[in-house]
Parts: sequence; C-alpha cells; structure tokens
Amino acid sequence: MTYFISNLVIRWEYTPGSTLYVVLSQGREGETAQGDFSFNDDMRDLFAIHRHNVFLIKLNYWLSI
Repeated sequence: MTYFISNLVIRWEYTPGSTLYVVLSQGREGETAQGDFSFNDDMRDLFAIHRHNVFLIKLNYWLSI
C-alpha cells in the first residue's frame, strides 16, 4: 500500500485579531507491487494513482463590543 499526504496552510491577519485561513490538502493512496526498491518506478507509481483534494477556507472577524 502506498500513501502520500501533503498540506498547505496560508494564514493572513488582515486586521488585528481577524484572520483568513486557506488550506489545501492532498492525499494519495493506492496499491503498488511489492518487491525490489526502485526510486524512479516508485515515484512514477505514486503520482499515477488517483488523488483526493480538499480545499478549505476559514474566516475569523474580531468584533470589539
């Protein structure tokens, strides 16, 4: 079984106390042949399998009441 998970998080504070988060997460999972190690073959197989992308946005706004 082959797994590859990566995350990218961007945080921006546009006013004091108020933030915007943007998150991109990518996961790959698949079956690969077991046997001899070959870096080139393993990398080609990893990027050939189906990927699952998740994109999230979170906005916080500070209310000074």
